[in-house]
Amino acid sequence: MIEPFNTPFRRNETVRPRSLFDATDEIEAYYANPLLRPDRRGDVRELLERRLDEALDNSPPTPPEAATRDTQSRHIALIAAACLVLAVLVSILAITRSAERERAMVEQTTRFYSTEARILEELRRETAEELARKNEEIARYLVTLRRLDEQRAGLERALNAAVTERRVETDRLITREIAAERERLDRLGFSEREQVARLFRFQIDVEQRYNDALERFVVEQTDQFRLQQVALLFERETAQELLATATVERDELLIAYRGLGTIAESDQGATQGESGEDSALRRFQESAVLETLLRSQIRERLEIVTAAISLGRLQEGRDAIAAARAFLETDGRIDARTSLPEAQFARRVLESFELLLDQLPHATVVAPADRIREPGLAGSLDTIGDERRSILASEQFAGAQLEARQARALALDAVADLLEQISDGEPASRASIAEWIADIEDSDPQLAGVLIGIVAALDAVAEYERRTAREAVPAVLVGTVALVRPGFISVERVAQLSVSPGDRLTLRRARVSEAELIVGTAVVERVSGGFFDARIDGETTESGGVRLLDLAYLTPDAPASQSEPSP
Repeated sequence: MIEPFNTPFRRNETVRPRSLFDATDEIEAYYANPLLRPDRRGDVRELLERRLDEALDNSPPTPPEAATRDTQSRHIALIAAACLVLAVLVSILAITRSAERERAMVEQTTRFYSTEARILEELRRETAEELARKNEEIARYLVTLRRLDEQRAGLERALNAAVTERRVETDRLITREIAAERERLDRLGFSEREQVARLFRFQIDVEQRYNDALERFVVEQTDQFRLQQVALLFERETAQELLATATVERDELLIAYRGLGTIAESDQGATQGESGEDSALRRFQESAVLETLLRSQIRERLEIVTAAISLGRLQEGRDAIAAARAFLETDGRIDARTSLPEAQFARRVLESFELLLDQLPHATVVAPADRIREPGLAGSLDTIGDERRSILASEQFAGAQLEARQARALALDAVADLLEQISDGEPASRASIAEWIADIEDSDPQLAGVLIGIVAALDAVAEYERRTAREAVPAVLVGTVALVRPGFISVERVAQLSVSPGDRLTLRRARVSEAELIVGTAVVERVSGGFFDARIDGETTESGGVRLLDLAYLTPDAPASQSEPSP
């Protein structure tokens, strides 16, 4: 029997327990011995494994120290495992608590921002509603301003229509009375020369009476118009002030709305829905609206000054000037006012008004109820020059106008007396007439022209009575203007010449030291006895229009214009 080990095995000897891995290694080494025959290897392996199992079964029990060490190792392992489990539990607990705290903070932050977003959205909604109300209010004020402007234009049209109608009625009445006087003179059997003289004086009286009445009517209508205009200006001023206040409030609301939109920038695109170009365009339009409003305020403050002064309320005009200056210097609602040319021009105009008021008499006292409130918004600057000229004319030259009117009335009476003397056959001194013309030619050129026409007419009558030819004159003198109506004249024939409807006339005015002045042209429309009526189809500007005793020349070479005779 072969010993499997080199060292004999003694049963009673204490053998160190060997591990299964050590025995296996020895078995593998012995099994791999080359001296062992191959056919015996299986038996040897089986024997060795059996012996090994017996040795392991007969090994002595583990000593107490070893058991103690094993127990301690197990305790240490258990403690380490418990510590590891505890650490894992603590870590899990800490992570869970941290997640809960983080979730709570996130929820709290979410609730806060959600609440803030709702507040911002509510503020934006309320601001948008207030902005819409302000826009509606501004629209109402604009409608009111347009209505007041239309009323003001309607007053102007009504004034012009009333004055025009009264002028037409005055001309109609004058023409009717002159025609009635001519018929009366015809019935009384006066000669044509006497009729001309009497009609001349009668026309002067009638025109003076009706023109005075027309002038009073125009003054009354103008005063009434100005009072109504001032009332409209006051109402427009109030509406314009309210419009300016609403515009400023609208701009503040717009700024607040944009600020809320900047805070909620993420929602700005959805709520406003406009691009950067649209926003820039809107800002430009708003700036243009503000500049237009300012220009309107400046013009209308000047207009209220003009209206007060034109009504003779000079103290109120001074107050209005002071208020306008205060607006230009201290009103801080729109900073761009100093750069506008209208502001500089308004200052110069106010200075001119102040100089004008310093030259006028002391202001009249006006009842407190009629005083102009703080002037503000009114009309345009177009009428300033006309108003200043009307003020100067009414205040500085009233006395001179009255004296001129009285002198003219006396002169007209003298001319009428001279015509009566001529018609009665009394000799008139040509030298005295020439002196009279020289005296009044500078002070009253119109009356001097009438006298010159009388002299020229007398000369023409004498010339045709002597039947002397006027070969040097290319046209034929057929008469003198005996009556002037709007657009029409009546001519007294100075000779029995053939005049037919459609003939063209050249109207001239005789002068003392100069050649005759052409004053216009006319076309004959009706011939009746010693008179014929003609329609004026042209007047020269330098002559001042056709007047009484202008000379009428027949110009057969120039064909008359075809037109329907006036009724």
